[in-house]
Amino acid sequence: MDPAKNLRNVSISLSNSLDESFVRFVVDLGRALKIPVMAGGVETVAQKELLLSMGCNFYQGYLYSKALTADQLELWIANFNQQPSSSNGLM
Repeated sequence: MDPAKNLRNVSISLSNSLDESFVRFVVDLGRALKIPVMAGGVETVAQKELLLSMGCNFYQGYLYSKALTADQLELWIANFNQQPSSSNGLM
């Protein structure tokens, strides 16, 4: 399976216990099937930390950047790689 594939058109709130249970289920299922799970729409460090505690290690969303063109992405990656890990949102 392609790790870039993810659930589409699923909107959840990690402040809702039912939604949190669903996310935990998807992450656990991915781990059991040895399929990487990517969380989209991650906007806050708290969301990232909760996902990390569930075992989800791949994220995308406004916590890191708005949508970018290919040229903008290359520049973003170059700048990102020059930052200490504590300031880039990953640790």
